[in-house]
Amino acid sequence: MPWSSSVQRPSRSGRRTTRPTHKENDSMKSSSLLRPGRRLAYGVALSAVFAVAGCAMAPTTVRPVAPVAAAYPSQADQAAAPAAVAAADLGWRDVFRDPVLQQLIATSLDANRDLRVAALNVEAARAQYRIRRADSLPRIDGVAAGVSQRTPADLSPTGQSEVTRAYEAGGAVTAWELDLWGRVRSLNDQALATWLALDETRTAAQLSLVSEVATAYFTLRTNQALLEVA
Repeated sequence: MPWSSSVQRPSRSGRRTTRPTHKENDSMKSSSLLRPGRRLAYGVALSAVFAVAGCAMAPTTVRPVAPVAAAYPSQADQAAAPAAVAAADLGWRDVFRDPVLQQLIATSLDANRDLRVAALNVEAARAQYRIRRADSLPRIDGVAAGVSQRTPADLSPTGQSEVTRAYEAGGAVTAWELDLWGRVRSLNDQALATWLALDETRTAAQLSLVSEVATAYFTLRTNQALLEVA
């Protein structure tokens, strides 16, 4: 009779119980040792996923509070008036009413190369922003085709001239990035900020040029008046 490592002993109820073998004990010990390791691995994997997600999410942009007042103390009453117009909202033609000065400023704005370069930079930034904004939408490609074929009467099975037309159209979504981590949104915000910054730079260059021309013109008129008095 073959030897077995399991031993049967009578229990108190009279039934025989079988003790586990050495192999079963080893397998139970190994499985009990692997369970904590698996739990640890799952915990590390989940922690890594949440850590990556937290690092990849774009933070909310909060505009800082300006350290200067919205209006000068002496102009508080004027700023509170509903009909008051801020000086920054006025055009240079509304500020300078002299026809000669207006002609000089218009000529300077049209002929200034730096201002043209600034305007081109603004247009390029606006085009880049439109491209970035389009990346957040699914890309759809479509194809359409049409074929028209005429069969002569001598080649037609019916003995009459026939015209056969066939049309085909198809479309599909070829590319679309699901913005889970905020990468596309961050690129859109960056492109928009660049566009607005370059537009403000162009406005500042225009105001600087208008100021220089007006200052030179007023200096000229002042010198002419002094010469007449002298």
